[in-house]
Amino acid sequence: MRANNLTISIPTPPCKQGCQFCVSNMTFGVEEDKLKFKFNLPKVRDLAQRVGVTHVLITGKGDPIDNYEGVLEVFEVFEQYWPIEIQIHIDRMEDILYDEHFYDFDIISMSVDHPDQLDKYAKYCNEWHSLSRMAVVLNKNFDGMKLGWFLERCRELNFDQLTIRQPTIPFRTADTKISKITQDWIKENAWPILYQDNILKEFQVMVERGGAVKIRDLMFGASVYDIGGIGFTHMEYCVESQNGEVMRSLIYQADGHLYTTWDHKGSIIF
Repeated sequence: MRANNLTISIPTPPCKQGCQFCVSNMTFGVEEDKLKFKFNLPKVRDLAQRVGVTHVLITGKGDPIDNYEGVLEVFEVFEQYWPIEIQIHIDRMEDILYDEHFYDFDIISMSVDHPDQLDKYAKYCNEWHSLSRMAVVLNKNFDGMKLGWFLERCRELNFDQLTIRQPTIPFRTADTKISKITQDWIKENAWPILYQDNILKEFQVMVERGGAVKIRDLMFGASVYDIGGIGFTHMEYCVESQNGEVMRSLIYQADGHLYTTWDHKGSIIF
């Protein structure tokens, strides 16, 4: 078994953002167990080392910074296991920028689902020192915008990496009201034509002209390219899935158990 990264979904309060595309709305839920979660962290770290995990991502069913104590528990156990990335919504940037532990994060991945959010971020960009990733959830709000526009915004705002993905409905979804509402929103707003015509076609032209240089392949199928100094990747399906013995992620959930997918509870390892 091999895995690209370890995703740690810490116990959190319900998310305040209310993102209508959130994958967590559609995947199976777990009963949080903070004691078991903390107790099993060292076991998860040791297994991650054995299967070749290259970095750790902290996330949650809600925003991880709403359980900052849980984030610091992860830091304590994984203090020799770098880099550590945290995944937050860009609108929560102000909540973390001036925290004393801010520089403990090697990578901060900020989810962006509307172009106006980038204007709010502009006032912080000169204070940024860690590696930053703009993780765009492509939808109708970006209608008409091309790949070049996203890359230019990355340069203006000092983002080092750009990931563009389509909102995703997992292959297996939870049978709940919020899951169905989220699926309906994605079907209405995902805008695959924008992804195909404004992102992929322009990207292919960049590749053919030598403006996008392939850097490396990731274990789960995506590839990283350098486009004018910005690390770029894209994906149509963002939910972790297993492909034989190679996985995008191991997923440590808030119930203190380790899984290999978000959408199959039977993927539990221990």
